[in-house]
Amino acid sequence: MLKYGLTGNPLGHSMSAVIHNKILKIKNISGNYELKPTDNLKKSFEEDLSKLDGFNITIPYKKDIIAYLDEADEKVKLYNSCNTVKISDGVVKGYNTDVFGINDTLLKNGISVKGKRVLVTGAGGVSSVMASEMALKGAHVFIYARNEEKTKKVCSFIFEKTGKTVTPVSLDEIKDIYLLMQGTPVGMYPDTLNCILPFEKLKNIPYVFDTVYNPYKTLILRMSEYFGNKAIGGLNMLVEQAVKAQEIFNGITLSEEEFSDVLNIAKAHIPPFKINKNIILIGPPGCGKSSISREIADLLDVKVSDIDSEIVKKEKMTVNDIFFKKGEKGFRAIESEIFFDAVTEVGQVIATGGGLPEYNDLSVLDKDKNIIVFLNTSEEVIYNRIKEDNGRPLLKDGREALTRLITRRLPIYEKYSDITVNVEKERNIKDITAEIIEKTVRK
Repeated sequence: MLKYGLTGNPLGHSMSAVIHNKILKIKNISGNYELKPTDNLKKSFEEDLSKLDGFNITIPYKKDIIAYLDEADEKVKLYNSCNTVKISDGVVKGYNTDVFGINDTLLKNGISVKGKRVLVTGAGGVSSVMASEMALKGAHVFIYARNEEKTKKVCSFIFEKTGKTVTPVSLDEIKDIYLLMQGTPVGMYPDTLNCILPFEKLKNIPYVFDTVYNPYKTLILRMSEYFGNKAIGGLNMLVEQAVKAQEIFNGITLSEEEFSDVLNIAKAHIPPFKINKNIILIGPPGCGKSSISREIADLLDVKVSDIDSEIVKKEKMTVNDIFFKKGEKGFRAIESEIFFDAVTEVGQVIATGGGLPEYNDLSVLDKDKNIIVFLNTSEEVIYNRIKEDNGRPLLKDGREALTRLITRRLPIYEKYSDITVNVEKERNIKDITAEIIEKTVRK
C-alpha cells in the first residue's frame, strides 16, 4: 500500500486527508493519506516523512522543507516554497502545486487578468505566489497587508525573481480593482465574523477570490455577492492542488465528473457558516427590526429569532389578544422569558419587541456573546409606517402616544446599544444591513 501524508502545524481543520483519500478511492489506487502534524520538521522527516511515497507541506514548513530536497521543480526555485514532495528510488523531489490551484481557479471562472488591476491581500507565501503569477500574466498588481515592512519585502522579492513590479498600497489607495485575491487567514473558522477590507471597498470589485475554504463561503465572499459581484471560494484551489499532487505521485488525472465528486465530498465535510455572537436589534416600533433581522440572517445564513413572532407562536394568539387577556404585565413576563431563553443559543440574529429594553436589564448580557444594535429612526418615519397598523396596542391613541413612547424609550435604547445605525426612509435595506454587519465586525 502506498503511503502519503500532510505535515505542518497546526493541522486541526485540514481537509487534505478527506480529499486525497477520495481521489485514491476513485482511481482504485491502493494507498492511504494521513495528517502528520509536527513541531519538529527535522525529526519528523528523518523518522517518518522520508519513509513515505510522497507528502504535502503546509505552514510553517514550505520553505524549511527545501533543505531536505535532492531536486526541485522550477516553481519551487522561483518562489522558494515547496508544498509537495515525491520520494522515488530514494530521490526526494519537491514541487509547488499552489500555482496550479490558483491558475485553475481563474480559468474555471473565465477570469483573464492581462492589463487589469489585481489586488492581493497578505504578505505570506500564498499571497506572494498569487501576486507573482498575476504579474507574470500581465496584470497590474497591488499588495495590501497590515505589516508594511513585510509587504515591501515581498514586492522586492517578486521583482528580484520575476522582474515584475508589484506595488504596495494602503487602504486609501485601493481603487478600480478588477480582481481581489484574498491570501490571509482573516475570516477563517472560528473567526468568521471578520473581513480584511472595509465593505465599501468591495462594492465595485467584479471578482473576489478568497483562499480560505473553511467556511466554504467567508464573510468577504458573502458581502461581495450581496453587492452583486462574483465570489469565489478557496475549496476549488485546495482540490486542484490535491489533484496535481496525485498526478505527481501516481500519474493520474480526474475527469470533470470525478473532480466534482471530490469537491462535493470536501464541501460536505465543511461545517455551516457560524457567527460567534448574537446580533440583537432594538428600537422603537416600526423601525424595521423584523425585516432587517431577516435580511441579516439570510445574508449570513444563520438563524433568526423574532421575539414578537415567538410570543405569538407560543401563546397561540395575537399580541393584541395577549394584552387584552393577560395585560401588559403578563405580556412582558412572556416576552422576557422567551428573549432570555433565545440568547442562550449563540450565533443568531434576534429582533426584539420595541418595549423589551424598557422592561429588562440588557446589561446582564455577555458582551463577548451578544452585540446590541439600536435602529435609530425618526418619529415621522415611524408614524408613517405604522399609522394604519391596528396590531400595536400601546399606540392605539395615535401620534401623541408614539411621541410619549419614543421620548421615554430613546435614552434606554441609547444606554444599552453597542452600535447605532440610522434607519431613514431614503436608505435601502442593503445599505443598512451592510452597515450593521460592518460595525459588528469592527466593534
